[in-house]
Amino acid sequence: MSIRYSFWARTYYQELRARGKAHNAAVRTLAFKFDNNDADEMSRADRLHETLLTYVETVSGDKHIYERLALDKALQAQFDNVIEVAGRSSSDLVNVFYKIHPEKVQALGASAIAALANKAYTIAAQRGSSWVVAGPLFAGLMFTLGHGCLADPQFPWVAKTLINTESTDAIGILKQLFRKFYIFLNQSKSNIEGS
Repeated sequence: MSIRYSFWARTYYQELRARGKAHNAAVRTLAFKFDNNDADEMSRADRLHETLLTYVETVSGDKHIYERLALDKALQAQFDNVIEVAGRSSSDLVNVFYKIHPEKVQALGASAIAALANKAYTIAAQRGSSWVVAGPLFAGLMFTLGHGCLADPQFPWVAKTLINTESTDAIGILKQLFRKFYIFLNQSKSNIEGS
């Protein structure tokens, strides 16, 4: 463990020194703590891995059947249908997502999906009054790609579309985002079918 490169190790070392421990004693204490933390962190990583595998199995289904069905349903959505949902309650969005991917909603819980929908509506409202209609699309992106997807480097097309400096037309930007999301979903379906 290097106090030069690890923030927590450096902080812990500095705390030990501030409490009066000599350099060598602080390094030994840090080494002992790291050995114990390493085992704890490995156990935690193992538990997280098992939880993730169970979640993926539950949500995807055997041979990705649940994912395929959800993608088929999601690909039937039209931009106007998504925008029409704007202004409805978060529980209405939970119901929409349940119709698309019931296994995922059941695995995560309706309250978590409602919180995600509320977050999406909040993010949309923060962009300005003309963006309020973006709530359902943002929620759909977050439900599919993860709650941080609007700025996730794994999905650069989302952020790049949202920071479009060539247009101030929220609906135009949202249509572009919807088209790119549709392409992503279609590609995902092709990838699953090819596996």
